[in-house]
Amino acid sequence: MRGRSLSIYCFGNLDIEQLLSTLPELLRCVECKTIKLEKKISVSRLPLRFGGIIRSVYVKQHNVLSFWQRLASLCRASAARRSIRGAAMLLNQGYATARPIAAVEYRQRGILIKSVYLSEEITGATSSANF
Repeated sequence: MRGRSLSIYCFGNLDIEQLLSTLPELLRCVECKTIKLEKKISVSRLPLRFGGIIRSVYVKQHNVLSFWQRLASLCRASAARRSIRGAAMLLNQGYATARPIAAVEYRQRGILIKSVYLSEEITGATSSANF
């Protein structure tokens, strides 16, 4: 479509851009489990094959709903990009955190519509939803 763009920011050299370009379809797979589903934010867990290994991945989608957030998106990084930067900084400082995979932005005429942050599952961790 005219004026639409997709930007993918990967953490490291994972070579998964092609896979992430099909993200909406990936979230409809049988193995995908919805963890949280709200108008503004949704979180899903699914297995993804990249780097020759199948990994459990969490996908957090941020929908930009308000006019003011869309306007601010012209000069501010998306929630997904801020998340991947924050996770990278934590890892670089030696803090234990979920390994970031990528951030994906969907824009229309430069205005952010939604962003998606992907991170690997921490094996054996308990979700805060269980507390």
